[in-house]
Amino acid sequence: MESAPRFNIRGLRFAFSRIFHLFFTRFVSQGFIDTNKMPAYGMWHLGLYFALGSEASNDLDYIYGLLAVTKSPIAPDYSKSIREVNLEFMTWALPFWKSVQKRAKKQNWEALCKDEWRYELSSFLNSHDVGLKRLYGLPSWVPVFSRADRRKAIVRDPTERRSAFVTVPELFNRLSIAIVCDSIWVKGIKIQVVKTVYEKTISNTLTSYGLQQCIMSFTQSSKDMHPTGKTVLEVLCCTLLRKEAYENYAFDVGLCTGCWLYYSGKLVTSKLGMEWSQKPYVKSVLSEWLEAGQSFDGNKLFTTEDGYIGTMSEDVLPGDVVCVLAGSSELAVLRPEDDHYLSVGCCFMIGLMNGEVSEFLAPGRAKIETIEIR
Repeated sequence: MESAPRFNIRGLRFAFSRIFHLFFTRFVSQGFIDTNKMPAYGMWHLGLYFALGSEASNDLDYIYGLLAVTKSPIAPDYSKSIREVNLEFMTWALPFWKSVQKRAKKQNWEALCKDEWRYELSSFLNSHDVGLKRLYGLPSWVPVFSRADRRKAIVRDPTERRSAFVTVPELFNRLSIAIVCDSIWVKGIKIQVVKTVYEKTISNTLTSYGLQQCIMSFTQSSKDMHPTGKTVLEVLCCTLLRKEAYENYAFDVGLCTGCWLYYSGKLVTSKLGMEWSQKPYVKSVLSEWLEAGQSFDGNKLFTTEDGYIGTMSEDVLPGDVVCVLAGSSELAVLRPEDDHYLSVGCCFMIGLMNGEVSEFLAPGRAKIETIEIR
């Protein structure tokens, strides 16, 4: 479980970042700060465009409002459709994004911010691309801005996360992305193919009464090994809770399954056992698992042909391809269709999210190629 001090620090960082963005937005809109003379604040532009906490009365108000605040050359035209405006926005935003990337490399932001600046820039596929819903006739990779239309983003602990492409210079030294008509052409690496999708979606029922059945579906024994060298049970527990490490997983999951078997009447225990189940630690473990089930309600669990376990909020299917893409800090899931791909969304997958993809390139198990997403 996350310690209270660490949780409080994360909360304070989030609160102060929100306050900073509010004040900075106001200063820019009133002309007190010229972001064109402060190259580092190009990151602020992009972060503002794809912020998760923003909202507006309608999509056109949202995008034109942001473009006005950030002094974009795009003039409002409410006679245009959302499809036209969002494509126009991305056609303008991509070269701007590339210019920020180029300045960042020239000014050696890596020395100060490590991978964090790159991670923050590369988030729109994770949170905003329209995906298979194809709302407003948009291509699957184009962003939507209404909170009701946006996907549930993969959110990882900033102290642990790294961009999926961080060990592949060909994917981060240059932003190898181009927009041609309705397609986006991007360099990437296809690393896994989805094999099976668990029949039940994540819920607080699955992380309580359904936990034992879920574990049995993914493991034959407690010694089953994952490609990372960890046990399958540990990786499954991490995946369900969206943790990248879980020291007490075996003890905690044993507590959970035992308690829920007892609560369901399938396990008889002594008075001492009943009293023990009310201990604060036991309650906190049960609460953590229930909260995870509620937070990730509706998400899918799936396995790949090589035995990796992933989870995502969209309707992933067998045959979908897990990829590392230039410009996408999280693992992207694409669906093959004829000679191109559709964007399904991004996934959480232990063992491939933090640059491990380079291990596939060296022995020739994967290659860098240009992928068309429509």
